[in-house]
Amino acid sequence: MNNTTSTGRPMTSSTPKSPFDKNITAVRIPIRGMHCAGCVRRIQQALLQLPGVTEAQINLLAQAARVTYQPQKTGITKIYAAIEGLGYQVGHSPLLQVEEERRLVRRELGIAWAFAGPLALLMWLKMGFSLDIPGYDLIALVLSAPVVFWSGWRIHLRAWAAAKDHQATMDTLVSLGTLAAYVSGGVALMLPVESYTAVGAMIMGFHLTGKYLEAKAKGTASAAVSMLLKLEPKSARIISDGQEREAPLTEVKVGSLLRVLPGERIPTDGIVVEGASSVDEALATGESLPVVKKAGDRVIGATINQDGALVVKAAAIGEETFLAQVIRLVEECQTTKVPIQELADRVTGYFVPAVLGLAGATFFLWLIFYDKLQPALTWALAFIPWVRPDLSPISAALYAALAVLVVACPCALGLATPAALMVGVSAGARKGILFRNGAAIQQLAGVNVVAFDKTGTLTYGRPRTVNVIPSPGSTADEVLTMAAGVEANSSHPLASAIQKEASGKGLSPPPATNFTNQPGKGATANLGGREVAVGNRKLMQEQGIKTEALIEALQSEGNAGQTVVWVGAGKKLLGAITLADEPKSGAKEVIACLRKQGLEVALLTGDNQGTAHSIAQQLGIDLVLAELLPDEKVTQIKKLQQGDRRVAMVGDGINDAAALVQADIGVALGSGTDIAIESADVILIREELAGVLSAVSTSAAVFRKIKQNLFWAFFYNLAALPLAALGLLHPVVAEIAMFASSLMVIGNSLLLNTKYK
Repeated sequence: MNNTTSTGRPMTSSTPKSPFDKNITAVRIPIRGMHCAGCVRRIQQALLQLPGVTEAQINLLAQAARVTYQPQKTGITKIYAAIEGLGYQVGHSPLLQVEEERRLVRRELGIAWAFAGPLALLMWLKMGFSLDIPGYDLIALVLSAPVVFWSGWRIHLRAWAAAKDHQATMDTLVSLGTLAAYVSGGVALMLPVESYTAVGAMIMGFHLTGKYLEAKAKGTASAAVSMLLKLEPKSARIISDGQEREAPLTEVKVGSLLRVLPGERIPTDGIVVEGASSVDEALATGESLPVVKKAGDRVIGATINQDGALVVKAAAIGEETFLAQVIRLVEECQTTKVPIQELADRVTGYFVPAVLGLAGATFFLWLIFYDKLQPALTWALAFIPWVRPDLSPISAALYAALAVLVVACPCALGLATPAALMVGVSAGARKGILFRNGAAIQQLAGVNVVAFDKTGTLTYGRPRTVNVIPSPGSTADEVLTMAAGVEANSSHPLASAIQKEASGKGLSPPPATNFTNQPGKGATANLGGREVAVGNRKLMQEQGIKTEALIEALQSEGNAGQTVVWVGAGKKLLGAITLADEPKSGAKEVIACLRKQGLEVALLTGDNQGTAHSIAQQLGIDLVLAELLPDEKVTQIKKLQQGDRRVAMVGDGINDAAALVQADIGVALGSGTDIAIESADVILIREELAGVLSAVSTSAAVFRKIKQNLFWAFFYNLAALPLAALGLLHPVVAEIAMFASSLMVIGNSLLLNTKYK
């Protein structure tokens, strides 16, 4: 999938922030040159100062920003300019950026260790064996120069750019530390002070080593998106005028006929028009077993045709395909932030300036209180080999200050959340779970109540007609004919069942006019000059049609879990139709697992009380709220949210849109290609209810990793900084510890891949 335009600018997918606010646009922008949490804060502050920008979320690991703005107040060009004005570049693709950065750092790393390696050997001989190496300080200056100034050139440039912007980043700390260490070597040639030039080269070498390993880890964390990008076919067999030709995928248009042979990937989303075959849809739905496809069935682009030739009519291309939508949702979610990250962001904003202040204070405190601090070093030498109690006051002060500068690690804080988020979102995508944003993960991890819609969610949504009961003076065929005529204009599952029953009996209703849908109640239309209403009792009451005559006869059907559809014409009740739906397989087990986890489960439905309670009893649900209109579902969700309870609503994402939005977290059950459900926070591509359990467990695991990462990042800095200030950490050891903490955060996050393979 090409992510750039012909001008080299990134293809930023602009989508409305929500279906209810069309004046706000969200855009995802790849950014090159970010290296630490300080970079993130600089860019975020600059973007939020632009008029019309309401939100700016920067992801260090994804190397991208998600900017929400009002197009009438600012444009994408101004957003680009604000980013580039800070010294960063608007990149082409986050995945390409990661690979490009890895190649660049690898080249810098090679040069660094080509000089720092021999220098490390000399330093080891001098310090470990007390060898007197003639001209050591001058040799160190010469060998360190390429390391500090060539390999570290980009670091110094970024530090200078931040300083001009009155900001400080991780680059500031590394730049100041290595430059101060290098300068000490020049001073040592003239004055009796310790030379730390070799230490500066070691610091730069280990820092670049950490950056290279970090870049490799970024590629691993982005593996899911990278894999999806590689899955997209590059060509297709297009059938035109009876001829078949191989052509690039860019030539496929909506409506094109495509031949797909066994073993090939289906080029794009479409509908089978000829042939039958089994299709491996694991990448789309997580379903391990192939799905049989025949004429009329929908197929998903990039899935694998297995054992039969198919002719497919293209239904979607480019950014509208299932694969493109999955990639967009995964990338956008990886770019967003989890609310808990706000704490880390606030700390990071003050962290680097505080470290600079601490380093300065450490230097002067050692100069002033050297006599009181030096005995502690003599004591520590017994179990810490790199402690230097023999240093002069100024050398000891520089030793401790350098350690403070390089041991501080806002990178670990900056990576703690995005690392876990990227890996967790990718793991979820492989299981058919799509999170719309990071906040959805944190919200779902803390829900107390899970509310389910009934039809199509807990049940299959494919009801069958059980009985047709006419009122006195009417016939069963008349009731069914009138109902089928009105329902011919509806796509509701109950309507389909009624039409199927009428068609099976050879009934042909007259064409309907003036059709009016009544959300949550039914529909009305004019059939052969008669005003016919088909729906529930509320609709009948509104139409002035009395239903009491049949209530007693229907009571048993309702109690048995059957849905009643009333049919009336004018002010007369023609009769009623009873329909039944079955709970989905595994639904009872899912409900039991949720309750076992301490979650309250509720059923919200527009169906009648008898049907709702029958289904609830079969599944083990105690709280039943039935005969609800869409707005009444919203009211009930609000009631469930009282007492600081968090509610997750599970529905089909369309009929329950308002309830999904009102809930703390909306979970929509998708169906392969129908994933762009704007009202849901979590989309389950597979229709199996087990996906709800997977979503809950995945979000809990990701949020747990985030908290672990933040704890260790904070703990590392709280423990390391005092040790460095007391002179108990060698600057080189401090640098190794610094990049090890970042790698630990990423490594801990990558464990999610092991759990959710």
